[in-house]
Amino acid sequence: MSTTPDLFLGLVTHQNSAFNSSGESTGALEGLAQQLRSAGLLVETLISDRDDYTSDNFPISADSLRSAAKAQSQLERDWRLFLISRAQFAAPTRFVKSFATRALYQLMVSKRLAGTKGGGAAQAAKAYRRLLNIDLSHRRILEEGIKSGASLIVVLEDDASPLTSQKVQALADVIRLARTQGVDFVNLSESISVYDLGITRILDRGIDISNDQGSRVIALDTPVTNTVCANIYGSDFAVLLARYLSEDRLTPVIPIDWRLNQVMLDHPNTQCWWVRPGLFLQRSMHPSGRD
Repeated sequence: MSTTPDLFLGLVTHQNSAFNSSGESTGALEGLAQQLRSAGLLVETLISDRDDYTSDNFPISADSLRSAAKAQSQLERDWRLFLISRAQFAAPTRFVKSFATRALYQLMVSKRLAGTKGGGAAQAAKAYRRLLNIDLSHRRILEEGIKSGASLIVVLEDDASPLTSQKVQALADVIRLARTQGVDFVNLSESISVYDLGITRILDRGIDISNDQGSRVIALDTPVTNTVCANIYGSDFAVLLARYLSEDRLTPVIPIDWRLNQVMLDHPNTQCWWVRPGLFLQRSMHPSGRD
């Protein structure tokens, strides 16, 4: 009898998380795993709640903070230019949007560099440590998921909402579909609005793969993301993403949402699906929302 899981399910959290202060997110993950098992899936889990950052491996200085500020601003600029190029705007609109994006880049660099004054004592230093801990937790889950041999790895952050029984069934259906078709990446969350992300045109021309349980599964011709709150990663793509989280690539520090975008920029043929509406509500962005 095979012991290779169909799915590896991981949760990223930390000891001071407001979303897991009494073990709510941990309990929700364990409950979700059991429900998926009841739906016929072999599931292995991991909860990553450690703070693995050390100043020995990642010292904080004015230089490291400045490098991070520049790298994040540049990546945001390049990502927006990529989306503009794939949105199929008319040439005049594309020119105006590209010009505005480059101008915004200059403003963001200046603003972020101002926040690095003070080196390790700067407010940016706290964010620097937090972002690295998030990177390290995501990498830990990805690497353990890869070792498990599962064809799909689902990574949730602790602000992902618990699911109703209907949405659990919808998730199980998406997982089976993704396993059959070997997709690289599936966005499962309702986080930032698609308008604010600038991906409305890309999603509108997507192709419906499925429309069961009240959620559409849409295949896109351009890989786009919506945070790392709740995503499915195919095993090959998980290997790729884990490489972008290796020790030698963790600096300059940037948010992991943007690291994922960097993978998409470098690999624009990534097979990408979106579930709409997303099954998981990102509660840190929708505090008044109810599942």
